[in-house]
Amino acid sequence: MRKILITLALSLTTGSTYADETISFKKGDRVVFVGPTFVERMARFGYLETALTLAMPEKELIVRNLGWSADTVMGESRGYEKPQSGYANLLKSIRDSKPTLLFLAYGPAESWTATPQEFATNYQKLLNDLKELSAKKVLVSPFLQENWGSPMPDPSAHNEDLRKHSETIEKLAKKNGFPHISLIDLIKPEIEKGKRLTMNSLHLDDTGYREFAKMFLAKLGLETPDLDTAKAIRIRDLTREKNSLHFHSWRPQNQTYILSFRKHEQGRHAKDLPKFAPHIAEKEKAIRNLLLTPEEQVHLPAKPKPFSWESIKPSRKAHLDMQKLQVPKDLELNVFASEPAIKNPVQSAWDERGRLWVATAESYPHIAPGFVINDKIIVLEDVDRDGVADRRQVFADGLLMPTAILPGHGGVYVGTSTEILHLRDTNGDGMADEKTILISGLGTEDTHHVVHSLRHTEDGKVGFNQSIYINTHVETPWGVRRLRKSGVWAFDPNTHDMEVFAYGLVNPWGHETDEFGQSFLTDGAGGSGIHYAFPGAAYVTSAYHSRAEVLPGLNPGQPKQCGLAIINSGIFPEKYRGLFVTNDFRGHRTISFRLSENGSGFFSAQKEDLIHVASKGTDRHGSSGMYRPVDIDEGPDGALYVNDWSNHIIQHGEVDFHDKRRDHEHGRIWRLLPKEASLTNHADLPKKKPVDWLNALASQELYVRRIARRLLVEKAGASILPTLLEKAKDINKDETLLEYLWTARSLRAKIPHELFERLAESENFRIRAAAIRLGYDNPEAINDPHPRVRLEAVCALHSQGDLKSVETLIRATDHETDRNIDFALREALRNLRPIWEGKTTFENHPTRLARVVALTGSQAPLDSLLTSLNSKQIDQSKRLSTLQALATAGQPKHLDAVLNACLDENLQAANRIVLLRSLLETKKNRNLMPVRDRGRLAKLFDHPVLGSDALGLAAYWNLNGAREVAIKRLLGASAEDLFALRLHMSTLATFGKPGIEKLIAFAQDTESTEAELAALEAIAQVDVVSAARLAPAFLAKISNEVDAAPLFAHLLRSAEAPAILASGLTGKTLSANSALAGIRAATTSGRDLSALVAAIRKAGNLKPMTQNLSAAEMKSLTSDVEKHGDPAIGEKIYRRKALACMACHAIGGVGSQVGPDLVSIGASAPIDYLVDSLLAPSKKIKEGYHLTVVNAKDGKVAAGLELSADKTKVVIRDASGAIIEIPAKQILSKSISPTSLMPAGLTASLTRDEFLHLTAFLSVLGKEGAYRYPKEAFVRSVEVPNAKSARTLRQANNFLKDPTERSNKLQALVNGSIPLAEVPASPNGSRYLRFRLQADVSEEIRFSLDEANGLHMQHEGRRVYFQPQAKMFKHSVKSGTHTYVLAISPQYPDDGIKLRFHSASAKVRLLD
Repeated sequence: MRKILITLALSLTTGSTYADETISFKKGDRVVFVGPTFVERMARFGYLETALTLAMPEKELIVRNLGWSADTVMGESRGYEKPQSGYANLLKSIRDSKPTLLFLAYGPAESWTATPQEFATNYQKLLNDLKELSAKKVLVSPFLQENWGSPMPDPSAHNEDLRKHSETIEKLAKKNGFPHISLIDLIKPEIEKGKRLTMNSLHLDDTGYREFAKMFLAKLGLETPDLDTAKAIRIRDLTREKNSLHFHSWRPQNQTYILSFRKHEQGRHAKDLPKFAPHIAEKEKAIRNLLLTPEEQVHLPAKPKPFSWESIKPSRKAHLDMQKLQVPKDLELNVFASEPAIKNPVQSAWDERGRLWVATAESYPHIAPGFVINDKIIVLEDVDRDGVADRRQVFADGLLMPTAILPGHGGVYVGTSTEILHLRDTNGDGMADEKTILISGLGTEDTHHVVHSLRHTEDGKVGFNQSIYINTHVETPWGVRRLRKSGVWAFDPNTHDMEVFAYGLVNPWGHETDEFGQSFLTDGAGGSGIHYAFPGAAYVTSAYHSRAEVLPGLNPGQPKQCGLAIINSGIFPEKYRGLFVTNDFRGHRTISFRLSENGSGFFSAQKEDLIHVASKGTDRHGSSGMYRPVDIDEGPDGALYVNDWSNHIIQHGEVDFHDKRRDHEHGRIWRLLPKEASLTNHADLPKKKPVDWLNALASQELYVRRIARRLLVEKAGASILPTLLEKAKDINKDETLLEYLWTARSLRAKIPHELFERLAESENFRIRAAAIRLGYDNPEAINDPHPRVRLEAVCALHSQGDLKSVETLIRATDHETDRNIDFALREALRNLRPIWEGKTTFENHPTRLARVVALTGSQAPLDSLLTSLNSKQIDQSKRLSTLQALATAGQPKHLDAVLNACLDENLQAANRIVLLRSLLETKKNRNLMPVRDRGRLAKLFDHPVLGSDALGLAAYWNLNGAREVAIKRLLGASAEDLFALRLHMSTLATFGKPGIEKLIAFAQDTESTEAELAALEAIAQVDVVSAARLAPAFLAKISNEVDAAPLFAHLLRSAEAPAILASGLTGKTLSANSALAGIRAATTSGRDLSALVAAIRKAGNLKPMTQNLSAAEMKSLTSDVEKHGDPAIGEKIYRRKALACMACHAIGGVGSQVGPDLVSIGASAPIDYLVDSLLAPSKKIKEGYHLTVVNAKDGKVAAGLELSADKTKVVIRDASGAIIEIPAKQILSKSISPTSLMPAGLTASLTRDEFLHLTAFLSVLGKEGAYRYPKEAFVRSVEVPNAKSARTLRQANNFLKDPTERSNKLQALVNGSIPLAEVPASPNGSRYLRFRLQADVSEEIRFSLDEANGLHMQHEGRRVYFQPQAKMFKHSVKSGTHTYVLAISPQYPDDGIKLRFHSASAKVRLLD
């Protein structure tokens, strides 16, 4: 075989190729391409590789593509676990590919984001770091962007940047002695439409990649072979198949679980990745064989026959399963479609002709090497309109896990793996024959977090969601768009631009808008129900916001929910209209909520279940399908249609991807409607004329209006605009005018000002808000009487992004704000900070300045604020917020004013406490103090209300004399008053060594176990080593009743303490509860403390349980759980303090939030999963609940659930529930540990029977029956006196005034009953419960119960009278927080009390 030498002519002219040496292709060369989107898509089109293969057949080149959408030379797109890991991942992937010839094609993404100088520096670093590779390196520069005219961008400026970056690459190539290939001449920006080479002005289309291959080979001095011969077509097909296999081998689906921080769960599947190699080699062998085959002997396979319509009917099994489903008495349910016609339906959507398009994903959740990918898009049609699909057609197959679908623009949008496609049938045979990649660059980190919830937006865009583990990196014609973790996107099909609409949620699998275009989301892995969304809103898990900043959901404590619809159809009775309907897929039910207004947002109250499985109506073993609703939509007949995944296993990473119980055979779509309903029929609308579609915009049915809008936009197009805008002038109804303007905006029309003005003057605030969202520029809306309009105004002004807009939006603070408006203001001020900081005085308006400081921490307004304060220009009602702003962000001179206020006796004591605590936080976080005479603080030491806070602050300021006062207070406090003792001890510990010495002496002298424990905890906060030396002797003498968990938590935050503690426990004996507390703290520390665990286990005589059961052992155990487990006994075991289940988990939102809410765990998890989770918790860790480990510079370690992180501090909630704040300046490192917050071996103290009962309890949570969380609201979280406090109580009023520190939290049972046996009795036998509620309105509320004899209720010290006939307490409340005490006489039954709570408006809520 002759050696091919391709000499690249040396030239420095743009568009040419040069090299200092020749490039030689050798037989078997490994040719690797690396770069951004156009490289990634090269593998999909396959033209260049096919051309190289045909041009040099004897070389048997091995070609690998490592392209990644929107990637940069710093690997910005490749940081799938952590952004900063992208560069290391880039280097690793290149090295692992073992290239002999490496083509680097960077620059397209950097042309948007980096200067040529920055680009050159970063590129040179990459080249330096690749020097050890022996591969020949070739630098490839980018091509230009086409000019398509409006509405696409003018590419002139971008093309100039592309030319500069291309020149930079050429210089780098020359500097490093590398060949350079320029593609700058591939695209002629001003070329006419018929000759364009891109599909959106930026990304090459099929013709573009052909021309690219031709140019590339010409640059190499090769002739381009004919790519249209049968041989070339077959080789290209095989090449694309090979590239797909290679993609799955190096960018596998579910990377998070196989290669990243959850690999402890599914990392075993990493061994499958090399198994793709034989399949890749098989394709390459087939290509080589084809190369040796004469052209005349190569025949193309016959084109697949179009899928014809098939007659279908629901399966007998589906009809039988329907009998297990229950619906309200006035509704009825039928099977619209089922297996075998559909299997595993993920999302469905209706087209304008009344046909249902269904995305099915039988290959979910993971593909193995050799698996034939063949997921489908199926079209269902109800020909005779009897509510049952009569036929189906496969529109597309060969897809990989399509998780989103949306008919539109002459085809269908499909979200699949890393792409959003648009599929079209161009020849009318009912089968997709044209595929356009609209978006690439979606992550492969998790297949149940990829694109979902595709939907049409009111302004003509296409919305979709992505979830927590997905990272999206997209090059658009307008620039690079990135989103890390969860969020909601809006894609404009007219311009191909994208924008993030909202950030966060764990798995936002549901997005719906109401008739005014207001957005609402559901979360398939969160627990907060419905979420109200507005532009830029952020929720839990947002990569760009701390947990303290994000917005809450409307229904805390709800199970995970999937899909969302609003009942708008007129066929439903009035009581159902306006209900928000979503799916509790874990609990086998479809549920509903009613929303009501609340400031700029909403309240949400759960209402009736619309579909649920009857008791014992589920197949626990997964031998057949079960009701797993995942999507819901209104159909053309007005009924609700529910997609049923029909799968026993719904866990993703927690259950093996290839578990045999994963059902790939079943799937149903259910139809829910009122009995005797007068059905609508809108499938004929497309046959009508555009003027009829315009008239349909006034329909009473939202479904009709939405279809009419789509028809006008997609069918009539711009030609309808003159008629539309003319008719709009005569529209009298604001709601209809809004529909007209939405349609006009979707057609990219400029909306006349007078039409906008009519909406802005509407009496309906929702219409006014919609006008702003639609683009009406109305700065005066910032003063609108309704907060929702003001919220939209802030968002709109934020998007305008100039100084005038900022100065206008801050005027929202002239009115009352709420959490949504505060969030929007903070986002605007933060993102636009370079525009306003130091460039405006905000009219020296004190309130506005104070809010700017509070929201941003900016110091720019502080001097103006101080001047206003000193000159008494600030209203008294605003004085506190001004002082807080000075304390939060101020310098010492500003803090002087705050200290002055603390000493001002004219200021309310409560406000002075706030300021003292603000000064304390400033010292802790910023190490700043007032400058002038801090000793004045001593005047407050003896103050009856402020004294403790003042002394605590003085300790941090290290004021002379303060330590002596603290010692005196400690020694003078009663050993019974633990609240006071802990307060004084904490203060004394702050003084360092002298204070610690006093605390050690106190601990050694006191005879009170509780006081000694408090002293040790205080010592441990400052001097862990001393506390660790003292702790073993103390632990050895305490009983099971003493809670040692907080002490262990404090001790194990030190790197040195574990070894000291382990040594000190030698020969000692611990109570079982103390040992369990120690094991729990040690195993959730984020470190290997196995030596300490062994010492504690030995001291506590705890035998470790087997964590890994054999298949036979697991089968036996799960069988025994079903046969012998008693959930009632199990609930009592669950409540044991020693097990600490309730210290970590909530049920229905009530309880601790350290671990996942267990409200429906039994309905979603098989018993073996529960057993595994109890025995080896780190095998199964839910999203968002991984252990974060923070190492501080002082040697301390904090481990737990990360609550928030910002520039000032990281906040952790540890396994004991304690909140730990670590100042940012003290943090050495932060990492995620593959360790569960639930410690292994926690069940070691249980007998086998107890373990069975506990598992049985967990296995029924969420299932129909006694352990399904009731919809009724009960008083579930109460405070009860602790044992010591109870001994001194004589009446309810005493407990009302008792501080929280002298009480314990008590949670109700799942059924809402408060177990009175767990409430300590007072000397006269009475028991007391205290609870609180928050009222946002004035309203009469009710507390109802079955038995009231022997009960007495007080509100703020006044009696609330019982109404015997109604069996309830009635009470009128005003806006604010309210405290109630319930006194229970000794005669009241001991079996518990159920106190039901009723609020007609849902604007009064119980506090946890």
